[in-house]
Amino acid sequence: MLVTIGAAALRFIGLGTQSMWYDELSTTQVITGSVSGLLDRIRHSEGTPPLYFVLATVWSHAFGSGDAAIRSMSALAGTLTVPVAYLVTRAVGGGRRAGLLVAALVAVNPFLIWYSQEARAYALAVLLVTVALLFFVKAFQEPTTRNGLLFAVAGLLAVATHYFALVVIGPELVALVYVHRHEPRFLAAVLAPLAVGGALLVPLAALQRSTGLQDWISDWSLAFRLRSLARFFAIGPGAPEPWLWWLVVGATVVAVALALAFGPAPERSWARRLALLVVAGVGIPLVAVVLGNDYVLDRNLIVVLVPLIVVVGMGAAVRRTAWLGLACAAAIAATSIVTAVAVQRDRNLQRADWRAVAHAIDHRSGPRLVVFNTSAVLGSALMRYLPNARPVSLDAQVPTRTVDFVGLTKVPASGCDWWSGRSCSIVFLVDQPPPGTGKSLRWVATRRAGPFRVATYESSAPSVNVRDLVAPSDRNHAIVMLTER
Repeated sequence: MLVTIGAAALRFIGLGTQSMWYDELSTTQVITGSVSGLLDRIRHSEGTPPLYFVLATVWSHAFGSGDAAIRSMSALAGTLTVPVAYLVTRAVGGGRRAGLLVAALVAVNPFLIWYSQEARAYALAVLLVTVALLFFVKAFQEPTTRNGLLFAVAGLLAVATHYFALVVIGPELVALVYVHRHEPRFLAAVLAPLAVGGALLVPLAALQRSTGLQDWISDWSLAFRLRSLARFFAIGPGAPEPWLWWLVVGATVVAVALALAFGPAPERSWARRLALLVVAGVGIPLVAVVLGNDYVLDRNLIVVLVPLIVVVGMGAAVRRTAWLGLACAAAIAATSIVTAVAVQRDRNLQRADWRAVAHAIDHRSGPRLVVFNTSAVLGSALMRYLPNARPVSLDAQVPTRTVDFVGLTKVPASGCDWWSGRSCSIVFLVDQPPPGTGKSLRWVATRRAGPFRVATYESSAPSVNVRDLVAPSDRNHAIVMLTER
């Protein structure tokens, strides 16, 4: 109970202090509007299945649409994952000490905390995958119709939350079918719900894939993304010292080795099964890369993290190795807590502070254009914090004299995480108008907002041609928005 309370504190305290970033803005846009149009918005603006968005819509109607309110569903899911992980550990034969170690490591894991404080599907997917893992263990040990049905329903809900849940649910399904292939009633209970639910999800997945919204992932080298995967699993996106991940990786490797080699026979067997599940969960997306479907990304693979932590906790609890396993668990937990606290205290380790940028824009003085003129897509999250802000076409002629260019002052010494975390995730932004506009725009003032700055210019004409505010080389990436009182 105390571990779960601690997990809740790490997830709910400061839940609304960080600004929402681009992906979370997408969530708010999907769940805002008519319920009848929800599925259509999911089809054309998301690469994720519908369950999270359906629940988030209901949640926002019940608890409000503020940052903390929308994120609180993820925080609750992240908190509930802790006791479920404890039950999984006990189900595979781990003792109370192993269960508590696993629960504690799940509670303080920075990657799980980060996504428990984000209005996206990841925390819910982790919870449902962990619930499915619990019923997988029960069904593996006792192939009753009830256990098979519970696994199938939990697995289907997980896949309906995030497609990457398949990398865990799929191998579990194969294992159950193979081990209990002579149990027809059990197989029917397992396969029927997954077959029906899968048939309903496939057309949506195909349509979402055709939009190309996830194609940006393969623009980054696979080696870079795999390094990020290992580092984020260990210390999360906002770690104060990136080298700390080597300490966690080393302790993890030792603990896994202890679980596989020195645990009691029943626990050792389950540790090996879970280790194979983790290997399969990472390996399946890598095989898909070879086949031309590259969606390998740290947060997509977050669903394999809890099974890995269960193995680590079982290794840490092995009594034959005395202090070594506990030392590994202590090193991982201490590093995780240091990281979690550092992220709460240091804005440079958090998501971009768009509230501060919005405050630096004097929107009280009337309509004005706000320009992100280089690699600007992540900057669109600013619209959530500006009154009546909306994107405008580059071909528009806007009746205003005031233009704000948002830029980055410097890259913090702590470094950057490119697509999640760390407030310098938009390192290419500049706050100057493009060459050739010097005669029509006059600099007025520059205001700082953390690592960002807002440079304000006045136009000599009563209206502004938006296209003139963006250099030709940036027109495929720029975002210009209009904000009004």
